[in-house]
Amino acid sequence: LHQLNDQVNKASIKLFKPIDSYRMGRASRGTPRNAGKNHHNGVEVFFNVDESLLNENTTISLQFLDEEKNLIKEFNNKSDENKLEVNDEKNSFIWNMRYDDAKGFDGLIMWAASLRGPIASPGKYHVKLTVNDKSEEQSFNILKDPRSNSTEGDLDEQFNFLLSVRDKVSDIHQTIIDIRLIRSQLNDLKSKISEEYPDMQTRINDIISRVTLVEEKLYQTKNRSGQDPLNFPIRLNNKLAHLTSVASVGNFKPTDQMYNVRDELIGLIDVELKIWQDIKENDLVKLNSTILENNIQLISIN
Repeated sequence: LHQLNDQVNKASIKLFKPIDSYRMGRASRGTPRNAGKNHHNGVEVFFNVDESLLNENTTISLQFLDEEKNLIKEFNNKSDENKLEVNDEKNSFIWNMRYDDAKGFDGLIMWAASLRGPIASPGKYHVKLTVNDKSEEQSFNILKDPRSNSTEGDLDEQFNFLLSVRDKVSDIHQTIIDIRLIRSQLNDLKSKISEEYPDMQTRINDIISRVTLVEEKLYQTKNRSGQDPLNFPIRLNNKLAHLTSVASVGNFKPTDQMYNVRDELIGLIDVELKIWQDIKENDLVKLNSTILENNIQLISIN
């Protein structure tokens, strides 16, 4: 209400300056039947869009940016993953202060581990509203919970730790996605190569065997249900992602033990990622060259 004036009423789009918001802890599980409704745990953004601009072709987005205006997260009315609901001329949206989650993949099963992105640390941030080719931007602050004994430096350290874990987990899962795609193509290729290329068949089998070994060290491929990690040992991705569940509890910097575990796991993970990188840059490149040199036809009608 304090930001309303004639200029706002006449504007085709208007992004109101968000009030500063506290970085609070996670909500408790369950709600008593006689409990009232708590205030939201996030940054609420109010924005107006003139009715004349609202139609099925209109693209509306909210971008949340850090102090240097690097993109943190974008919500869009055309997106399925990060949906921005626009109901009429006057709208509000609550950002939960979280960065993007770690990448997952179809059928992923982990035990006591999380892909959830970290909560932004206290500081100055920006939000940008874009409606088609028109934009407005405002700044706001995320404030430290005054009840917390941790310093802003502690929270920065917690955030950076969780971000490093998230990024490495994403690297692992992207590698698994790539390995599965390549293995499928190699199996398809193997079925189309005649017996007159036995050396190529051997090379393909060798590559499949090696990439599968990398995958099995990174992820427990025997998992089929949520309880399977009780029967089959968790692998490197689950061990690392478990640190997210532990280190994100409360407003505290990571312990020395958390750093030690992270660094040890990342060392083991990087060994496997390097093997995969070498296969991509050498074995697959040579295999593709051999296919071209022999003029092997990959499309066949049986």
